[in-house]
Amino acid sequence: MSFKYNKITIAGMGFMGGSLGIEIHKRKLARVIKGYSGDIDRLKIAQHKGAITDYTTDIEDAVKYSDIVFICQNVLSIPAKYKQMYKYIESKTAVTDIGSVKGYIVDSIRNTDRHRLFVGSHPMVGSEKRGIENIRQHLYEGGVCIITPDKYTDPKKAAVIKDFWTTIGMETIELAPNVHDSYVAGISHLPHLLAFALTNSQKNIIKNYKNVIGPGFKDTTRIAASGEEIWSEIFMANSKELIKKTDEYLKEVRRFRSAVDKKQKAKIVSMIKNSRVLREALNK
Repeated sequence: MSFKYNKITIAGMGFMGGSLGIEIHKRKLARVIKGYSGDIDRLKIAQHKGAITDYTTDIEDAVKYSDIVFICQNVLSIPAKYKQMYKYIESKTAVTDIGSVKGYIVDSIRNTDRHRLFVGSHPMVGSEKRGIENIRQHLYEGGVCIITPDKYTDPKKAAVIKDFWTTIGMETIELAPNVHDSYVAGISHLPHLLAFALTNSQKNIIKNYKNVIGPGFKDTTRIAASGEEIWSEIFMANSKELIKKTDEYLKEVRRFRSAVDKKQKAKIVSMIKNSRVLREALNK
């Protein structure tokens, strides 16, 4: 059988890394899909589920001879992991990540990345589910992946990474790292912050009267079930942009609050209508 890649390495065997491995395996894209983690039990589960063909806890064995290395770990640990593996990576290898923040990562690895192997990636897919136990095929298919090259990025490596995401069925767009971080702060990071805050604000009802809670609240707060370690690091790594978007949101909340307090129906109707029109545009 002819494979597009000889070896792909996935460093990190959580929900995202495992689901990526399944997609690669099912499409028969790589002869070897090497899983790397410090948790041997997690690696065994990943292999049993068909996410990887082989695994190791040795970092040199993980990345040696690999065509592409994916770092699928929490945001704050990605630069450190790249620095650990860098001396073992061959110049032919392209390295990327799936982190939700790009400026912090790119800035942190620039001095290490002398051979310009790294290209930032952010597949805009996911779930409130977490862990290797919940991995699934088709998570990435049909989604959008933001690739974030900058002036230091090797165009050939960027082309390799773009081609991979396209091959597994994703649409790709390119944004500068700082532009990416500004956009996702509003459309991804802020919604998670709001879901966490909204859920916490109604803890008494949730604890004592949850039988009265309908689908509206459950739909709105679905992502509040997301992992605290992952999202605390995302918030810290993109704090500047997240604070800007939070302030924009609070300004809008105050407009609503004022109109409700003054019982200004026409203004309330107008604001709700504007929101409805914008939301409906997402489905067109």
